[in-house]
Amino acid sequence: MVQLRRAAVADIRQALREGTVDVAVVALDRRQQRGLVPRLLSREDMVPVAAPGRSVTPGTAGGTVGLAAVAELPLVDFPPGWAVRHAVGRAFRAAGVDRTTTFEVNDIVAASEPVRNDLGVCICPCPSPRGSRPRPRTGSTGTRRTGR
Repeated sequence: MVQLRRAAVADIRQALREGTVDVAVVALDRRQQRGLVPRLLSREDMVPVAAPGRSVTPGTAGGTVGLAAVAELPLVDFPPGWAVRHAVGRAFRAAGVDRTTTFEVNDIVAASEPVRNDLGVCICPCPSPRGSRPRPRTGSTGTRRTGR
């Protein structure tokens, strides 16, 4: 039998080490890989996603949205310990930008509801077909937009 589960990265790593799961698909940084045998399956860019009517001020040359602009908006984020939250937090720290989580959700599908209803923006992975670059649907700000 194949069982599919969602959990925080630390819980998944522990289950692998204990042998209670055989395989995991998870985002790990180098520090988290110790004692495991990782295999890169894909790499996805992280993009801010906003409702179609949301105004987001570009923060960098070329009209792309910077983290400082995103930090000024209500943020839809994931629980501490989840890989996406870790990656987003690392990016904000590297940019020297503080952020405040307004909504906390436990998956991308749940994140889409507050974003779609213009209650906040979410930084999440932008999947792309193998061998191509992501091409999110954008407004003039470069922010990915969700439809109804």
